[in-house]
Amino acid sequence: MCCITHEGKSLVVTTDVLAIRCYSRDSGELVWRAEGKFPGMGKKMEPFGITADGQGHLFVADLKNQCVQKFSAGGKYLGVLVKQGEEGLGEPYCLKWNGFISPLIVAHSKDGMEHISVVHLE
Repeated sequence: MCCITHEGKSLVVTTDVLAIRCYSRDSGELVWRAEGKFPGMGKKMEPFGITADGQGHLFVADLKNQCVQKFSAGGKYLGVLVKQGEEGLGEPYCLKWNGFISPLIVAHSKDGMEHISVVHLE
């Protein structure tokens, strides 16, 4: 779960194994939902971990497609940020935005072991 601001509204964004859901922080009302298969993905998304940067971009760990996907604060799919095999990434499950040291820290499993990778955004 993470909190963002979009168009002057405070939002709470959550994931489960089926979808990304964005709710109004004030009313609890569903604002948008993203689910299914996105361009370039072989399977339906299985979102697990989520984080946001200071501009409201959302980064989602997709277990089924073994990648980190990027979405706008309004729920628009912006593409794959990094996928399995790139930058040593295994199966991502937890993300943390850290704009001070390195932009994105990804916890993932690879070869039966847990790892932490740093993903540098361009």
